[in-house]
Amino acid sequence: MEQVNWVRRWQDGDTMLSTPALFSGALILVLSALIFQRARDSGGPKRLWHPIPGFNTFQFIANNYKFMTRVQSSMRGETLIRLNLGPKPVYLVTGTQGIRTVFGRELIHSVMNQEQMTRFALPTLYRMNVAEVQRWEQDKSGVAKVPIPGTDIPPRQRLWYNYEHIYSEYLSKPQYTKPLISKFRRHFEQTLDHCPTDWTSVSIQEFCRRQVAGTAVSVLFGPDLIKLTPDFIDRFWNFDQHLFTLVLGFPRWISPKPYEAHDHYVAAVEKWLEHASLDYDWQENAEVDWEPRFGARAVREMYKWMKETQWRQEVIAATLGALAFAIPTTMWMLMEIIRDPALLQSVREEVEAAKITDPATGNTTLDSQKLVSLPLLQSIWTETLRLRINFNITRDVKEPISIDGHTVPKGSMLQAPMMVSHYNETWGTAEHPASEFWAERHIKHDSAGNRTYSLAGNNTSFFPFGGGANICPGRQFAKSEILTTVALVVTRLEVELQGWIATDGKASDRPAQSDLKYCGAGAMPPDRDMRVRWRRIS
Repeated sequence: MEQVNWVRRWQDGDTMLSTPALFSGALILVLSALIFQRARDSGGPKRLWHPIPGFNTFQFIANNYKFMTRVQSSMRGETLIRLNLGPKPVYLVTGTQGIRTVFGRELIHSVMNQEQMTRFALPTLYRMNVAEVQRWEQDKSGVAKVPIPGTDIPPRQRLWYNYEHIYSEYLSKPQYTKPLISKFRRHFEQTLDHCPTDWTSVSIQEFCRRQVAGTAVSVLFGPDLIKLTPDFIDRFWNFDQHLFTLVLGFPRWISPKPYEAHDHYVAAVEKWLEHASLDYDWQENAEVDWEPRFGARAVREMYKWMKETQWRQEVIAATLGALAFAIPTTMWMLMEIIRDPALLQSVREEVEAAKITDPATGNTTLDSQKLVSLPLLQSIWTETLRLRINFNITRDVKEPISIDGHTVPKGSMLQAPMMVSHYNETWGTAEHPASEFWAERHIKHDSAGNRTYSLAGNNTSFFPFGGGANICPGRQFAKSEILTTVALVVTRLEVELQGWIATDGKASDRPAQSDLKYCGAGAMPPDRDMRVRWRRIS
């Protein structure tokens, strides 16, 4: 399970931990760091040093952006540095060998992420009690199809493998994702058909948070989830903004709001599951790709497996509710395209190549397979992920391993920070440094001036979806869904930028930047809204 949007969230104001709760929790971790901090020695890789003991732990929680800026500086010329977060020795890696060690299948049983799941996500995000978490801890068979030698667990009882396998099977293979994308496209086309032909002022953030998210929920879970709970989208976003605090596991009495938001959200999913499973004909629907009760087959298969393996309904609801939606990435792509009229026109012209006639209706629509291979759209997608997805891929070291001549001991934690690899100036050019968005960074031109897509860096420097056995299984589905959204908006609507809006609702004198409160949390949303006017092309 690659933990992305739900592992780390940092927010301020009344959606965050109260100040006493923050300092109480951080103090516990700082004291742990003081107790367990090893004296700096002459051997081993460079240490991320600070004169105040325990400061790294506190800053990692309280201001992850400043912490990662220090990491960036410290890792210049280095491929491995070390520090302690609380009592845990942590090794931060970059470079080809280090990243291959984190993601490579050669060490799949030595470098794992299960401990992170059982310590943080399963008890909180998945709402499992102690006995239920122990079931996962006792499964030593691994995530690979072939179990670790010496383990003897019936195939359907292999928890880590089946969880990964179900999502990998039904959210990544074309035979299952293609019908989902077609359904998403038709649903979203209907949404845009309701846009007026007169100029209308629209918030890009609100449009994405409501219309795009609503379409994604209806396709993934079926229409009944929102019908049964009309404020489900509000519940989702309220839950989403409390994820970081929730997963850290602070007690409810210290920080009640994250638990209340999660209670409210999971209750809606649980209500829907009761409705969906009532008198459901499992035999008749065994092989269908989508049906209105459960929506996508991935959801139905996960529910079926979890019922077979006897999980509580609340746990199943929380598990399915943990599926993330890639709305911030959609916002960013639309904002970057719309703010540049020349780029907007180029994208429109490119998308024309993906248009086809629907044989069933005779209407013009999009060929999803052609769409995801368009070079300019792919370059914008890649550049958006490079700049706006920001967290540390985390693995636990179960056996000593070697990286660039250094031994990383058993019991340590490995982290691959995106902010180091994705922002490295190897991505940059003299005219376009790595820190800025450049739509054509991943484009090459042939002698005739035609575009081809080509990743500007190398694969070990770009891992927005994680990697290895735990790579995000829904990455191809997310790409198709987002590119479909962008393509339909820019081709079915005339769009003009009106201006940028700050969080206080007032006009802003600058465009959106990444909201640094989310640094380390996965997708960093824009810190400004974009106001546009648009009208449907009749």
